[in-house]
Amino acid sequence: MTRPSRGTDALLIEAGKQLLVEQGMAGFNLRAVARRAGVNLGMFQYHFKGKEDFYRRVRQALYDDFFRDFQLEVSQGEDSLESLRRGLVSLGRFSRDNRQLACAMVREVVSGNARVLDFLKKSIPPHAVVLVKLVRRCQKEGRLQRVPLPVAMSFLAGGVAIPHLAMAVAQKAFPKGPFGWPLRRLEKTMLSDKAIAQRVAIALKGLAP
Repeated sequence: MTRPSRGTDALLIEAGKQLLVEQGMAGFNLRAVARRAGVNLGMFQYHFKGKEDFYRRVRQALYDDFFRDFQLEVSQGEDSLESLRRGLVSLGRFSRDNRQLACAMVREVVSGNARVLDFLKKSIPPHAVVLVKLVRRCQKEGRLQRVPLPVAMSFLAGGVAIPHLAMAVAQKAFPKGPFGWPLRRLEKTMLSDKAIAQRVAIALKGLAP
């Protein structure tokens, strides 16, 4: 039997990442992934234990891509506050680009999906640890208020990532836009790079001494 190409698994994972970002869980099925990757559907059995194993590896690949960019952004800050700002903007962009996936994972967490809970336990700490250390450093330097760390982190998360979850819900529940606001205009206002940078600036200003 002809051995499958060593790069086939990478092609499938990359196609899976693209579909998750573009369509969320609704467009994530093995046939669609294989079609996007340009490979035979039967190749899955050579590289993955099943759909759940493939889904896990795609999620991990997405996170690894984010964390690499996140670390690069943080490293380019001239001081602790600028590093924190860059890290939050990077996190904001990631949460925006993967908001449908985030909503799906929230549902799975609420339902008690053990695999998703295990994934979150392993993937959330790396970037969270970086942000926590930066917040602590900024507080020690007098750049941020010395409020309890959980308060500071929840405040920053509320300004950076939560709006994207709300937008994902709005896009599904209100296809014409909530409260009379045209959806396209709302998306432009809430999901642009400029909007993310503005919310990060507001959040940091809210914690300023």
